[in-house]
Amino acid sequence: MNRPPSSTPALCRSFRLLGLALASLFALGCRDVNVPEPMRAPSGRLAAKSGIPNTLKLRIDEEFRAAPGATPIVCSPGVAVPNRLIAEGVISPHLGRTRNVLVVQSCQVTDGTPVLGVSDTVVGATGDSLFGDWIITLSNLQKGKATLGLEILFLGGSGWFQNVIGSATGSGVLDLAAGTGSYSAAGTIGPRAVSPPVGGPQLVTETISVGWGFACGLTQSGTAYCWGLNAQGELGDGTTTNRGVPTPVAGGLTFTQISAGNGFACALIASGAAYCWGWNNTGALGTGDNTQRNTPTPVSGGHLFTQIVSGTGHTCAVTASGAGYCWGDNTWGELGDGTTISRNTPTAVRNSPVIKVMTAGNAHTCALTTSGQAFCWGRNNVGQLGDSTVTDHRLPTAVAGGKTFAQIAVGGDHTCALLATSMDAWCWGSNSFGQLGDGSTTSRNAPTKVASALAFAQITAGVYHTCALTNSNVAYCWGDNLYGEMGDGTTIDRSTPTLVSGGFAFTKISAGADQNCAVTTSGVGYCWGHNWWGSLGAESTEPMLPYATQVSSNVIGGLSFARLTGGGTHTCGLTTKGWAHCWGQNSFGELGDGTTIDRQAPTAVSSELLFTDISAGVSHTCALDPGGTARCWGDNAAGQLGDGTTTDHAAPAAVSGAVSFARISSGGSHTCAIADGIVYCWGSNDHGQLGDGSVTGHSTPTALQSLYEFVQIAAGTSHTCALTHDGAAYCWGNWGVTETHTPTLVPGGKVFQELDAGDRTTCGTTATNNVWCWGINSNGQLGDGSTNTVFTPQRPIVEGGQVGGIPLASVGIGSSHVCVTADQSGAAYCSGSNYYGQLGDNTTTERHFPTPVFGTLTFESITGGADHTCALGSNVAYCWGRNDRGQLGNGDMADRHTPALVTRLFFKTQ
Repeated sequence: MNRPPSSTPALCRSFRLLGLALASLFALGCRDVNVPEPMRAPSGRLAAKSGIPNTLKLRIDEEFRAAPGATPIVCSPGVAVPNRLIAEGVISPHLGRTRNVLVVQSCQVTDGTPVLGVSDTVVGATGDSLFGDWIITLSNLQKGKATLGLEILFLGGSGWFQNVIGSATGSGVLDLAAGTGSYSAAGTIGPRAVSPPVGGPQLVTETISVGWGFACGLTQSGTAYCWGLNAQGELGDGTTTNRGVPTPVAGGLTFTQISAGNGFACALIASGAAYCWGWNNTGALGTGDNTQRNTPTPVSGGHLFTQIVSGTGHTCAVTASGAGYCWGDNTWGELGDGTTISRNTPTAVRNSPVIKVMTAGNAHTCALTTSGQAFCWGRNNVGQLGDSTVTDHRLPTAVAGGKTFAQIAVGGDHTCALLATSMDAWCWGSNSFGQLGDGSTTSRNAPTKVASALAFAQITAGVYHTCALTNSNVAYCWGDNLYGEMGDGTTIDRSTPTLVSGGFAFTKISAGADQNCAVTTSGVGYCWGHNWWGSLGAESTEPMLPYATQVSSNVIGGLSFARLTGGGTHTCGLTTKGWAHCWGQNSFGELGDGTTIDRQAPTAVSSELLFTDISAGVSHTCALDPGGTARCWGDNAAGQLGDGTTTDHAAPAAVSGAVSFARISSGGSHTCAIADGIVYCWGSNDHGQLGDGSVTGHSTPTALQSLYEFVQIAAGTSHTCALTHDGAAYCWGNWGVTETHTPTLVPGGKVFQELDAGDRTTCGTTATNNVWCWGINSNGQLGDGSTNTVFTPQRPIVEGGQVGGIPLASVGIGSSHVCVTADQSGAAYCSGSNYYGQLGDNTTTERHFPTPVFGTLTFESITGGADHTCALGSNVAYCWGRNDRGQLGNGDMADRHTPALVTRLFFKTQ
């Protein structure tokens, strides 16, 4: 994602909260929003855009009854309410991604009456489809009633939103065009209680972990992958070769936890046995020696652990009985054994209460007891032990303040924890870059509250920065931002929590030296920050990426595609080895995995067969094996599977007739293939798309009676086109220009090498890499600047309005859009309908000329689905557009307006 451009806003407005006798007028400044940015963090300024002065005012009166037993809110001026309420808002455009927003609240006293006030919070979606500021104020809460006032400045579009306050819920519908809005809600309201789980503080199992220049993650099956720097063998793949994509850890072990340190990593298997690999100069691998290991090696001592953590030069772990063990560097007493002698085997932490969790940093270690009490030991030069001193301690020392914590995280020279009762964040230690989040750069030697009313579900600390996830899975970071660690698209240090851009819903997050990685609720990995040595796993050579970037699924030993084909709402591909994988809608079994379950990631077709050709239709798929045998699966209502029945098949079924085919193509509800120059078709024939002169369908292959020998075939929604040996194009069925029931020569005399067909639209590629298109053009998909039907092949207008434009190497057609790739540069261009973002230009604006796909990716081939597009670049698959059935293969069902990496690498989410 590129950094958004800047502009000067011309419209400034102010809000007056509605219906609040005790609330004061909020005057807000101006905000620049002329950017295609998913979301902006709160800053106390109003969204505005020149020329669009649209303000949608909602007057909302809600009556909330106090929850039974609710503790009254008591506050003093400028003092935050410990038992505060939390309001969570969601604003989503019809076609965009959901944005979760946590409304930050504070306590005020006005005329002696407690008032719960809410500062303005900016919410929005990609582009200007829905964007606004909102302000909420709840007053007179102690009297059992509250009035909520909401006024929003919208810049465009329509959508829905919902508000959740305590146990009261409400929802509204916004329509800017009509200038209307409505909202209703009812329920009870009371302080939000956040209690730690039964049995003590939370144990956040590490399913993704960032170290110094590398990261590791566990898949859903427990397989470990690492990527980035590998100079010390820290990737565990048996080499010291740096990897820019996830690489399987050698040994075939299945892990339950993994932790990346400084040049080494450690993990636990299901029994609790520990394995480590990488740098071992300080004995951090616990193997009884100081020898480097490039593959997982058992930790000495035979201990079984429930948790393991890696620091800069030491490792610590906890047993099921709550005993702590550490090993490795002990220069500052970080092993907690009362000495400064380094150890290369697990050594018991002395004078320690029963430990629930431990966390290791640069030269200090901290732990939580089962009751949530925090203890730290090791170096304390900047107060990182939190005992109100700067004195080092070689044994566990209680953190000052007596607070009960649910989680704790150690960074370079600072520590952070989440308060068990409210899950707000407290930090102590070094604060040179604002990593304590208290709005300053002053170091603290005792817990200091992070300057935010956010309640967090998880917290993690890097060397000079900190990140956390809210209960609604939203990520915030603060501290050093030299390499984009904040994920907000800038390199500006932040001393208070800053929203990570992108609107992602994360379930796990890990902070490393200068980078972070997180796992979405669907298991997709994202990283941002420092990217030297490929430490973000994103197949990028950029030195840093200040936005969350998807971890590549092009894993060592993973999927490498040679061909893609887009169907109606599903996609299929052949790997370089000939294995078929499909993803997306599977209602009819069109994915071929033996089920009718939709898949959001590539799923192997249930067959031991290899294929040489594959083609996805609207709701069925066909492929050819190396012997030319055709097999089809999916929807068969019209006999399009060619097996003589109209029975759907969820796995490959052989086409009748024992014909050896050379090419095959799946259309709307029909299929055609070529054998020895003869075209065979089967399935629906209501428009003559089978080419046999009738409109009668067939459930088995029927040969066309033609004088021509054909070498290539392309089936569209309700028509078919084919090429002869000499490159002449013939079409039949409803092909936009006309409807014919037998092969009819395409006018214009063009000589083609390949054809592709969509919904009454066809394009062909010549030997000189020129693309010519004809047929229906209702959405401008032919790229000639008009919406007129084109009766003879014409070239799209590409690059600055030049007719004919640059040489184009490949073409992919959807239901109402066309995409092409440039011959020399590999850049992709799309035109036509863009309702779902299928043009990939980061908008939903229809285009009548080919428009560059957003970003710098280059492609060798491209294919169109009904409302989505997929392309291959160096055997790596990307898709964009409609994704309601998972047809983009990126692990979720959110539409994408820019290329999204097809992934098969999913990390554990729990």
